[in-house]
Amino acid sequence: DGQFLLTAAMARARAMGADRCVVVTSAEKAALHERLMGDDDTLLVSTDRGLWAAIVQTFVFNEASLLVLPDTIFTPVEAIPRAPLAFGVFPTDAPERFSVVRDGTIITKHPGPSAHAWGCVAWDTDMIGFWRGKDYAHYDDAFRDAMRHFRHVLFPIADYHDMGNWAAYQRYIAQQ
Repeated sequence: DGQFLLTAAMARARAMGADRCVVVTSAEKAALHERLMGDDDTLLVSTDRGLWAAIVQTFVFNEASLLVLPDTIFTPVEAIPRAPLAFGVFPTDAPERFSVVRDGTIITKHPGPSAHAWGCVAWDTDMIGFWRGKDYAHYDDAFRDAMRHFRHVLFPIADYHDMGNWAAYQRYIAQQ
């Protein structure tokens, strides 16, 4: 419909209750993403150190947060369940492509039986206090650690499409 995936992700986050959007991007894409963000209260974080490093930079706000990946599309939920950590999940027959929630932990891109993958994650300020000062190699490591210490819930998200590569994007377009 002529909308960029990034602006659609920001709209989805706002529909799910986000007051502020923080766009994480690489240095080479920062100028383009800044133009797409508009003049609202969106903040741009440019890093080439990975998503966890960018998440840590948002801790200065000390606000409950929602992570929505910009190369995905799904139907927003009306309300995210209240919990220290909440994962929006969808069923997948390709767990090797995603991080799945299984048996109270996160399994990252590992072949196996059908599972529920996470497509968005919300956390409260207790998580920020727990994570502050810790160094994780990957955001799933942070989620796993938090799941061992805090209550977490799952909530369903519908019509999830990951367009992290050209082939996945072409499959999505062909289905429309």
